[in-house]
Amino acid sequence: FPKIGDIIEYPGKWSNELSLGEIRGLQFIDFDKKWIADILPLKDIGENQFSRTKSFGTIIENVEDLKPVRAIYVSSSNAFQVRFQSDDPSKIRYSGERYNLENFKLPPAKIIEGEKLDSKVYEDLKRRMLSDVLIFNIFGTVLMSLGFGFENGAIFSLGGLFAAAYIVL
Repeated sequence: FPKIGDIIEYPGKWSNELSLGEIRGLQFIDFDKKWIADILPLKDIGENQFSRTKSFGTIIENVEDLKPVRAIYVSSSNAFQVRFQSDDPSKIRYSGERYNLENFKLPPAKIIEGEKLDSKVYEDLKRRMLSDVLIFNIFGTVLMSLGFGFENGAIFSLGGLFAAAYIVL
């Protein structure tokens, strides 16, 4: 079954193009009765290693068109080491020919139980943060003005005021 984080080969623009990616999301489309995957393309960085690239955006592909690839994560290069066949180094080693989608279902979402913030607790937290920022701003402005001049103190003060405005908004 497919899962988020799998390294896969997906159909490229050209027939012989090697297009590898990482599954970032899975979704069932009721209308078409098929599974689709949100794929982050991987960039070849040499030595059979492929890294994540946020600049490419993501690609949507039908899960039936994906092939799971044997790969391990190499933290020193922040990339995936893709396994190739020993008898033919130009061919990738796959975990399977295709994903088995028969009776496939996503695992249920994990619900994190925690304290729910009501509006009073939230307002108290916001008030404490605002007072801390303003107190820090006053002392920081005085110290900056005395140590580095009035101009630097004014800049520090302005930054603190923008921080306070951010909390209020």
